[in-house]
Amino acid sequence: MHKMIMMLLLMFLLPSISSLLKVSVTPCCPSSANLDISTPSLPTCQGSSKPANLSTHSLQVPGQQLGDGDEKHDEIQLVLDREGPAGLPNCLDQMEVHVFDTGSPVVDTWVTPSGQLVTTKYDKEFLHGDFCVDRTHDGDLVAVMCNPCTKKVKCIHLCCPHGQAFIPNADYDYNDYNSQAFVCNKVDGGLEYHPEIWHKEEDRIVEWERNKEFILIAPRLGKSAANESVGFQCPKKYGGLSWAPEDIGDFKIVSDGSLRGSDLPDYEASEDGSLKTTSVWSPDKYCMIIGSPPDYSDYSDANPETAEDTSEELKLTFMHCLKADEASWQEKFTSTFHPVALSISIVFLFLTLIVYFFEK
Repeated sequence: MHKMIMMLLLMFLLPSISSLLKVSVTPCCPSSANLDISTPSLPTCQGSSKPANLSTHSLQVPGQQLGDGDEKHDEIQLVLDREGPAGLPNCLDQMEVHVFDTGSPVVDTWVTPSGQLVTTKYDKEFLHGDFCVDRTHDGDLVAVMCNPCTKKVKCIHLCCPHGQAFIPNADYDYNDYNSQAFVCNKVDGGLEYHPEIWHKEEDRIVEWERNKEFILIAPRLGKSAANESVGFQCPKKYGGLSWAPEDIGDFKIVSDGSLRGSDLPDYEASEDGSLKTTSVWSPDKYCMIIGSPPDYSDYSDANPETAEDTSEELKLTFMHCLKADEASWQEKFTSTFHPVALSISIVFLFLTLIVYFFEK
């Protein structure tokens, strides 16, 4: 009886499986080995006592766009070509690993019907180059490619995934401590990031071509931590992100890939910030974002204009990492502004009392 049920199930499923589009790719390791990605920048093949590595895998790929903005997923059959030579890509520098989330509703990594690797870390127009596919010791299906960020090709991080802006969260819950007021999300009409890159030594914009002299890299879709509103992650010794205060300084991406902030108030050298300084953030310590940054030059609890929702005023700007014990620009400004404002209020109150006393 059980055999008959199994036969019927196979007869029912076989046509749908065989009808899947087959795409052949190069395996990273021989069938008797698994991929060790404990060092993602330098993966290696390690012998395995487990059964021979499977050669066929079902994989989701983005399909047609639905009317509500969601995307329908198609399915292909990924075939590891065991007849040809297996091997990792020949990279001049480091490699990087991308995981196929076969059980996730969000598709971050896939292979096109023509056999090209695509990831949401890079835009769809970016050519990922040579790659291989294989299983890890933990059973994850991954793709390995060369890291395109080199000394000659600069990579600029985005705070949000490609095509998304930092906008008000429609599901924000005031009573939920972990709920974020602003999140990365798609906007009507879509958007594109077009950064200006300045020469490091000269006061001019360099004429660089995207995906050739510089690459925009984004956080994976849906991979931000539960208590984070953007996907970009600062190095471990840093405590979080702060808006770059463009209204009180001049911020530019320079040709070595770093972010340079000029004419910034130096609150360590002068209490009122009258002395100016220049700060530089390396590529892994800042990200580019389209959103509505706060206006530090006119911050006041009593100013109703600063309390208004400026979510429609989207602009291309930056966020930079803060050290764990470093105050944000807003905190630095308010720590100076509030005492001064309080002192001025007390002076005017005292003058009002004097005028009132003499009038009496």
